[in-house]
Amino acid sequence: RTIDALLQDPHGAPFARPVDPLMDGVPNYPSVISHAMDLGSVSAKLKRGGYASPQALREDVAQVWRNSLLFNGQGHPVHDVARRLARVFEDAYHRIVAPPLHLDANASGGADY
Repeated sequence: RTIDALLQDPHGAPFARPVDPLMDGVPNYPSVISHAMDLGSVSAKLKRGGYASPQALREDVAQVWRNSLLFNGQGHPVHDVARRLARVFEDAYHRIVAPPLHLDANASGGADY
């Protein structure tokens, strides 16, 4: 659901499909980005059960953001959206996959860890 939410974000269109260097007017994209990744491909792989672990999913999503930050320099609108959506994804990832430890020294048995 998190990937779908990112895809439906009003500013998420640049991340929804693979970059087409000619159609998107960025002919140098392949010379800058060696491992292209997009959220549409992530979503398709996720739906067909292609991820062996949550960490593998996270790595592909992180690749989307790394590519965007590298190609679209600081101050570019797509760079800024990538940073925002990266935070949204990371917040959701940590809530779902790696919830924080709750240490409660007052609970029976001592600290909860």
